[in-house]
Amino acid sequence: MRIKNAKRWAPPGLTGYFVALCSILAAFLIRYELQEQLGALLPFAGFAIAVLLVQYRYGISPALFAMMLSTPIGLFFFIPPYETFDIFAAELSDIVSVTSYIAIMGLAIFIIESLQRTRYEARLLAEVSRTRYEVLLRSESERQSAVTQARQSRDHFRTFANNVGEVVYMKRMGGGFEYISDVVSKLSGVPAENLIGGNWLTVMHPEDAASIEEQIVQITESRQSTLSEFRLRTATGVYIVFEGKMSAMDDERGLTLRWTGGPVEAGVTDALLTPVEKAV
Repeated sequence: MRIKNAKRWAPPGLTGYFVALCSILAAFLIRYELQEQLGALLPFAGFAIAVLLVQYRYGISPALFAMMLSTPIGLFFFIPPYETFDIFAAELSDIVSVTSYIAIMGLAIFIIESLQRTRYEARLLAEVSRTRYEVLLRSESERQSAVTQARQSRDHFRTFANNVGEVVYMKRMGGGFEYISDVVSKLSGVPAENLIGGNWLTVMHPEDAASIEEQIVQITESRQSTLSEFRLRTATGVYIVFEGKMSAMDDERGLTLRWTGGPVEAGVTDALLTPVEKAV
């Protein structure tokens, strides 16, 4: 991943240019005081130090400003013949000093700028990585909390549903039943996990199974509750009549997510199952 604003590592504003001006002025004053001792020796040494320091702290633009400002100053005051900008009047060694200063300072500015941008980019990447890691940790913590709350809510619901002593079920939109209370299992003698989906219709009276299935389709399509009555077969072969309705569970947008129901026992049929009905 590349950071596009890595070049903005230096402090913004005019402070860098002011520091560059002061640095070049300080370097000039020091070199000027040493002119009698040094003569034409090391005419740009102080300026070079000032330019590098400005580049390291304030970036490429103030550094280039310092270099362009120091070049004519050094040429005028410290390159013989003094007090002239005619570089061709100087000796070859002095011409080499001027051109070398410009070339070396340009290269040094480029290298330091590249290193500073790379360092700043690495720091930004570290900040981005740290922020993303914190977001991931927070998201994972929230996900774990949501999973725990959902599990607790499901356990509470199952505990409540299994202890009310009545049939309780939950049906997915466009799918089968995802929960049926243990009451149905105790009555029918069929394990609850075997009744999930559409399998619970197998413990219903054959005459009611088809109509209930049609009602389920109508409820799913219309999303409107309806009263229903059906007979469930017990483990002893007796049919128990239940009646009730399915109720919608909507989300915050008003979309139906599930249907729930809690039909209550209305009575027991008079006759036991015939052998043919027992085989169904």
